Amino acid sequence: MKKKRDQLTAFLLSALLLITGSAVGTTSAWADEKSPPSSIARCEQAGISKGFAITFNAEDESWFNAISSVKVSGTGYKKVTSSWDFDDRGENYRVLPTDKQVLIGEAFSDTTATCVISANGYSDLKLTLNKSKHTASIAEDETEKTYKVTAEAAENGTVSVDKTTAKEGETVTITTNPANGYVLKSLSAADSNGKAITVTNSTFQMPASDVTVSAAFEKKPEEGEKEIDPKSISVKVDSFNGLWQLSFGDSKYPDAITKVSVNGTDWEAYSFTPSTGGKYRVRDGALEFAQKSYSQTAALKSGDVISITAKEYKNLTFKVSIDNGKLTVSQGTNPGDDMQLHVRLVGSFESALVNQKGYDAISGASTNVTQNKNSNASVEVALVKTGTNPADSDWKLLSESDIRVQSKGSSVNIVNHDDPAKGNDSGMAGVYSVHDGSVTLAGTPAKAGTYDISVTITDELGRKATGNALTFRIFSGEEMLENQLVLANCTKTSDGKYMYDMEPWAIKNFTLDPNNETVVVPEDLKAWYGSHTSGTYGKLGYAIPEGTMQTQTLILPKGCNLTLVNMDILSSVKILVQDGAKLTLRDSVVQGAVEVENGGTFSMNYNDYGGGEFLNGASINGKLILKDESTLENAKIYSNTNNIANGSEARRNTDPVVVVNGNVTLKGKVFLRGDEAPTGTDPATGKSYTGQTGMQVNGTLNLDKDAVLAVYGGGKDATTSNGGSAIILNGGTITGEGKLIAVGGDGHFGEGGNAVSGNGTISVTDAYLEGGASVSKSGTPGKALGDGIKLAGTTNRNLIDGSIGSGIDYDNDTYWRDILSVPNLDLYPVEKNAPGEQPGGDTENPEKPGNGTDKPEKPSTPAKPSDSGSATPKPQGPVNPGDNGSSGTGNHKNKNKNSKQSSVETGDESHTILWATVMLAALAGVGTITLRRRQKKQRPSH
Repeated sequence: MKKKRDQLTAFLLSALLLITGSAVGTTSAWADEKSPPSSIARCEQAGISKGFAITFNAEDESWFNAISSVKVSGTGYKKVTSSWDFDDRGENYRVLPTDKQVLIGEAFSDTTATCVISANGYSDLKLTLNKSKHTASIAEDETEKTYKVTAEAAENGTVSVDKTTAKEGETVTITTNPANGYVLKSLSAADSNGKAITVTNSTFQMPASDVTVSAAFEKKPEEGEKEIDPKSISVKVDSFNGLWQLSFGDSKYPDAITKVSVNGTDWEAYSFTPSTGGKYRVRDGALEFAQKSYSQTAALKSGDVISITAKEYKNLTFKVSIDNGKLTVSQGTNPGDDMQLHVRLVGSFESALVNQKGYDAISGASTNVTQNKNSNASVEVALVKTGTNPADSDWKLLSESDIRVQSKGSSVNIVNHDDPAKGNDSGMAGVYSVHDGSVTLAGTPAKAGTYDISVTITDELGRKATGNALTFRIFSGEEMLENQLVLANCTKTSDGKYMYDMEPWAIKNFTLDPNNETVVVPEDLKAWYGSHTSGTYGKLGYAIPEGTMQTQTLILPKGCNLTLVNMDILSSVKILVQDGAKLTLRDSVVQGAVEVENGGTFSMNYNDYGGGEFLNGASINGKLILKDESTLENAKIYSNTNNIANGSEARRNTDPVVVVNGNVTLKGKVFLRGDEAPTGTDPATGKSYTGQTGMQVNGTLNLDKDAVLAVYGGGKDATTSNGGSAIILNGGTITGEGKLIAVGGDGHFGEGGNAVSGNGTISVTDAYLEGGASVSKSGTPGKALGDGIKLAGTTNRNLIDGSIGSGIDYDNDTYWRDILSVPNLDLYPVEKNAPGEQPGGDTENPEKPGNGTDKPEKPSTPAKPSDSGSATPKPQGPVNPGDNGSSGTGNHKNKNKNSKQSSVETGDESHTILWATVMLAALAGVGTITLRRRQKKQRPSH
């Protein structure tokens, strides 16, 4: 037993030593805390327009690696480790050791906030964050400031304070001494702006302001006067007449009332129903006030103090509070409630150009289809306890809040940022909408400059607040791209690259030198935004006549991987993609030319992140030129060249959308469609214009392994009389281990377009080639292969000549009509039927018995409406696909039947008579023409 007791004693002593040692060690650790960094290297935005990226110096590495937590405005932020998890607007932070950089989210509501970064073994580092400028600075310890306390002289008594100066947060005690025969009537305090300060039991908390204390004394009631307890007051609502009805514990009291004052101002006794402030009525044992005022004089509001004088009663003073349609009474003599009104302006104002018309009638960055307002700003309010900062959940749209604004005392303020003394010389005026809470700008921009726009509101209770300012810029319209497109005007992202929000939204000039209008894109620029709204475009360049060479050049240098978003590149501009550069188009329109040089890459309407997906919105109304050793990768390309005007000029363009010069590589999937035919007669042929050709190959196009190229000649609508060829080979070759799909455009009153025209060779793994239909009985359908086209014996093929005079089954059509989705590749079957090469290299031509591959059925979906516009005709000399078709070597296409006939193109005319006989039989069997088109609303595109 003694042994066990000794063991227990030893254990307790050991534990005590461990605890003591830990405590000593802890004390030592606190005592040895090191100083945090005394400066930062730089601070910039962490995201597109939010967050902080704070970079520290190399000598602070030890402190940086010891960072343990981050707090902003007292709120602990969550640490994240990847760029996907970091939210530049959220309560989170991310540490980047390599860059000595801390990314901090911008979740606080005020303009500035205190940020505390803690690190093990170091004192806390305190920073001041400013989100209007996105700056961070070391917070300096300041000696606490003191403020004056002044007691105003009073009649019939004295008032004094125990402190004549005090620091913020200190308690100040007020002492009052009424003169003989008088009592204290009211006691109040106000800061230097006249704002009331709550006084409780003759004390108040000192704010960060000078304070003035006031007291009022009144004659002491004579003995025998009755007294009304405010607690006995009850309130009813007369909803029909809109009245507050106050009843008292003594039923005789209302009839004894001789005077009523509110906040020291006497109100008028009224014999009729009061409908405004400034009046009261006594009726049926109740004191009545209007709930709402229909005049300049405000009705009762929360925080008002009512004083009542009545015969044979002591003076009665009480305070009212109004919330959610209820009025309550409490003891109190100081007017005003303990709620503070806050207002802020959220959103943005797009920049404008001097003399720009209809700023908020059309989109600021121009749009070819929709009209949007340029202002994207709204007014939010918050009502919280005085001295409390609003939380995110406290903010509501003013139009959806319970705050009732008085027009008098409320305004939208516009001030010249660089010279505030000039006030508002912008030519614009702010307009607030009570319907949706938005702020728009009316007028015509008059003077280039930067302007601050803010909002001041006053509510019906007299609370007033002015919010933050948003920036509004007006540009002259003569800015040079070489001066605007610099990294100083861009936003740096966490990956070290930059994004450019184009300002102004329209730039027509490239350089001061008109003989050398060439601008090089900064290598580190990864995104260029014309706007952040789909369908609303920034404009670069100007319109030049059709057929004119581009006068301005935008160069993407080696290492530049640029995505253009919501941009309209006008016809004066040629974009040159150099070796090692890549251009991607998203929601953008090219009216001029894109030229991809040796080693350059082009893509459009494709998101290559994750698994990859095709997008919508970008189009080429000009031309894409692929030069030797360039790459075309994952693209959905369509043209609206004859549907969208070139400036004020309608085009008549049948030239190919894409031209291949030299040896070009195609990777992934590329879908390409030419536009409908322009209206009018082509002077080169004497016939109606054809639909636009999709692609012309002057060199060699190599399809990567498993790549797909699908090309469609213009001709999906009845406005196209003669369908366009999908592909023209101009002595060119399409080769490789991919699949080629080519479908000629339909001719609705004339000739169908060929799948492939011209002269050249196709030697891909699989080829699906289909001529366009001729809907008219008197027309000529398109061919799968033109006479001058050779098809290698190693190519599997499904060759289908166009049909004539038959109805078109749009639900099962192989033509790519809906640009909002990519074509269904299941509709283009190709069997493993390559005949092999004959001696001497000629194409093998075995007969194929029976029908070819059946075309699978496609689920019934409505056809989409036409994109075609009302372009004015302009003469031009396109290739006429109806003139270069092969002489009857393919099977006719019948879009009423879900089957396709396979045939082998030989280039040999030995079967001319046979196929002519088949053609005549098919024509004889046609009875009627039925066009069934099921339309579905489609988003306009460019």
